[in-house]
Amino acid sequence: MSGVVDLSAFTSPDFDVKQWINQALGDRSTVFEQTIGNDGGASESSSNLLQSNDVSSSSGIAQESSLTSVEQDITTLATKLQLHSEQTSQKITHLTDQVIRSMPRIVYDLKLVTDKANAAQQEIQAAQKQLDQNQPTTDETDDSIEKLRLLHICKTRMEDSLYALTEAQNWNQLESQMNQALNNIDS
Repeated sequence: MSGVVDLSAFTSPDFDVKQWINQALGDRSTVFEQTIGNDGGASESSSNLLQSNDVSSSSGIAQESSLTSVEQDITTLATKLQLHSEQTSQKITHLTDQVIRSMPRIVYDLKLVTDKANAAQQEIQAAQKQLDQNQPTTDETDDSIEKLRLLHICKTRMEDSLYALTEAQNWNQLESQMNQALNNIDS
């Protein structure tokens, strides 16, 4: 068995415990299978270490040596898994502590942002209410437009009257100029 334990298989969604253990024990399970196969004490399903159920007690010294070696490898593997488990637990505890320590600051910042958003919303509503109060109603608007229309009509008529009076004055001046010119010719 190698010194490094491959833990990447644990994250796989189709993780198979028996297959992982057989792969982790590797060469030892092959030696164990060969020993059992030579003695004929195992069933047909002895292709994997955990699936072999029938081990006869009369298999001999070679089988006992192989079993002892496999048991040692299993103990070593279990110890390594326990150590990895403790390290992972410590890392999770450390990360949890960091998150817990940072939570009060995050909650405080979140409260500040929420308060500012609520204040901005209230200011927008107050400004909208003030705009609604300052805007005249439809009746007031219609009255104002009618007054402006009447003033425009009055102005237009006054301008037309001014133009007509100016023309009349021009005709009067023209008449007096013509009379004067005719009097100058007669004399």
